[in-house]
Amino acid sequence: MPELPEVETVVRQLAPLLVDRRIRRFEIRDRLLLGSVPLSLDGTGISAVFREGKQIVFEIAADGSPGRRAAAGNPVSKNQSVLGWLAIHLRMTGRLLWSFPNDSAQSRGKTRAEFAFEHGRLCFVDTRRFGTFAWHEERSSLRSAGVDPLRASFRIRNLRELIGSSTQEIKPWLMRQDKICGIGNIYASEILAEAGLSPFLRAGSLDRKQLTRLHKSIRKVLRDAIKHCGTTFSDFQDARGVKGKYQDYLRVYDRENMPCRACGHGITRSLQGGRSTYFCEQCTTLPPGNP
Repeated sequence: MPELPEVETVVRQLAPLLVDRRIRRFEIRDRLLLGSVPLSLDGTGISAVFREGKQIVFEIAADGSPGRRAAAGNPVSKNQSVLGWLAIHLRMTGRLLWSFPNDSAQSRGKTRAEFAFEHGRLCFVDTRRFGTFAWHEERSSLRSAGVDPLRASFRIRNLRELIGSSTQEIKPWLMRQDKICGIGNIYASEILAEAGLSPFLRAGSLDRKQLTRLHKSIRKVLRDAIKHCGTTFSDFQDARGVKGKYQDYLRVYDRENMPCRACGHGITRSLQGGRSTYFCEQCTTLPPGNP
């Protein structure tokens, strides 16, 4: 499932293409999405594209100005009023794929919805049909349950408060979307490897130095993954239909018995909460009684 870096990658690619552009036609082709948008988007504009947690959000604006510019692409007037926000969750196999008018047609799976613009089209492709559209009339209703780890307001003290006295092991704790949004199994293993922390440590047992390392590693790993356009092991493609590249830089994930990039020791794989956990025994101190 796309996590924070993959969603942020798509948002950064789409924003320059869509902001201040008018939607010529919006078509829902999958009955599972019918009713998810309670009004016609034809003729409306996109005034902002941003990420909220793991959702891609389009701010939809009405343009009532008779003096709107007639430049190429028919941009949205600056005298616009916001109608609402369309939040798109990609889930497991969802993709938002952009095509310019002269791009050769490609068969990329099941197109569930399409946005047509003067300068191209955006298709929501989703083979397994788990992705969702959700319409919000208030921006405040978009807020994710967990904190966003890339916001400036996410500081070490916030991490300490979120963890509290939790006895849960730190690896599954990092994956709790009600605490921190956007960290999945791959990134949890990578964050702990970067921080030099055992995935089996009890979250509430981390001291100040360990919390500082963890906070720094969360932000570093997520930013590095965004820099390389996310991680693709199965389905993820960015807005251009290109796979992510961060899998080429992973320290531990899916590298069982391969040499640790830091010390050369073989990477260990273990099951934790039913999920694969990868770590280097040489670079982390395991709690007593753990493998």
